[in-house]
Amino acid sequence: MVFSMVFYWWNDSSDLAKVSDDLDNPVVPCISLIRGLNFQGNIYVIDVSSQEKNWENYPYELNFEVIKKSPYLSHPNKLLSKIFDSHMLSKRLSDKYIMLSDTDIFWQFSPSMPTTPLDSILCREDNTGIICFDSKSPKVDAFFDLWKTYINAGSIFSSVKNDVMEKYKLHTTFQEEAVFAYLRDFTLFQEVVKSLPEEYNSIDYMFGRDHENYHCVRYKFDNRGLFPLIFHPFCDHVKMINEIYKEHIALKGIHRTKIGDNLEEILSAAGGEDLIICDKCKSIIDTGEADEQEVILKSILQTIKYDETRFMSDYPTLYSAIGKSPPT
Repeated sequence: MVFSMVFYWWNDSSDLAKVSDDLDNPVVPCISLIRGLNFQGNIYVIDVSSQEKNWENYPYELNFEVIKKSPYLSHPNKLLSKIFDSHMLSKRLSDKYIMLSDTDIFWQFSPSMPTTPLDSILCREDNTGIICFDSKSPKVDAFFDLWKTYINAGSIFSSVKNDVMEKYKLHTTFQEEAVFAYLRDFTLFQEVVKSLPEEYNSIDYMFGRDHENYHCVRYKFDNRGLFPLIFHPFCDHVKMINEIYKEHIALKGIHRTKIGDNLEEILSAAGGEDLIICDKCKSIIDTGEADEQEVILKSILQTIKYDETRFMSDYPTLYSAIGKSPPT
């Protein structure tokens, strides 16, 4: 199916010399990975940064278009404008189907639509990291208008904001995801919004699941812009942990309720000796400062030992997959 991908990005730091240096919102590495996986569709980046940013030659090399504009809403939280600006852009595009994606989602396979979102929006109810929708559908337009109305009202009126936040308590700040969840009981939501399959936009595939069919994964840790370069080695490590978990832990009836217990089981199981868990991560587990899944994810990345120097030196490998050379 032919569709366009849209990213919403900004960085207002005066210290950011080049967009490719932004590893917390890694739009360039994300697109590099997508093109390296041979995605042939159109890619657009809505840049709502306060100042002009240096994109170097990446839009040409990776074949994407940067649309520079001011956010629709005059609000300190620019994320509130994401739905407004993205919906308006979709009305100008020729492709019927649109995938709106966060920059911290990385793909194991070339991006694809899970099903045909005819007259509908495909999205996880608890996360708007990926939104697939039919841009030519009046019903979809009506839902976006409803969504935007409540975002706008909540950004102006504290009573609306409080009502939304009281109903949806997973966020501490008013944002588009909170409003999306608030609308669940609306008839229009139930008619238009369909559930995105769990193999899209998930990080919950770590233990006891066959993750080989997962299309993409959300990565929320520091320097996530390094992640595209290690994504496939990362998947290999996850397969190893997954097999150890299923064969040596799940069969024993052990559940992931106590911090550290499963980690010791994994390390002591057959094959576990190949997993390196750094002392810092072990101490985090012991003190209960983080849950086990997050620690093991971090440990995998540290095991692979990727740093910024290697990231920059390996950049050409992303381009070689699409027969191009990196910008100079």
